Amino acid sequence: MTGQNFRVGVIGPGGLGGASVREIGRLEGIELAALLAFSPDKNGRDAGELVGAAPLGVTATTSLDEFMQTDATTVIYTGRDYGDFAADDTIIRLLEAGTSGRPTGGRCKEGWGNAVGHRYHTRLLQRTARHADDRAQQ
Repeated sequence: MTGQNFRVGVIGPGGLGGASVREIGRLEGIELAALLAFSPDKNGRDAGELVGAAPLGVTATTSLDEFMQTDATTVIYTGRDYGDFAADDTIIRLLEAGTSGRPTGGRCKEGWGNAVGHRYHTRLLQRTARHADDRAQQ
């Protein structure tokens, strides 16, 4: 990626996500591509201003569809999980789209490459197999 900024999306602009957005705005070679918020009052606000930093020119959205239409190649997931694995569908959808990433909050804190990540990859493989079976039966 020589000559290009590394484009990152952040999910969950709370404490940890806010720190991530501030650091992304500060560092050279890294650019915020998208910000997904969960609170309606954060929708449409500038990501930098939302986390107490200078404006970054990226508008927060509460729509996963809009978030996924950006050119972020890596996503930092900082949303809370509360132990109910509600983040699974979002993370699996990101994996299905080919996005690399690192969940950091709740039960996801250990990342996609370990046992927690194995759970996502297993579910992704199961979905892929079901999809292939469905297409074969058509």
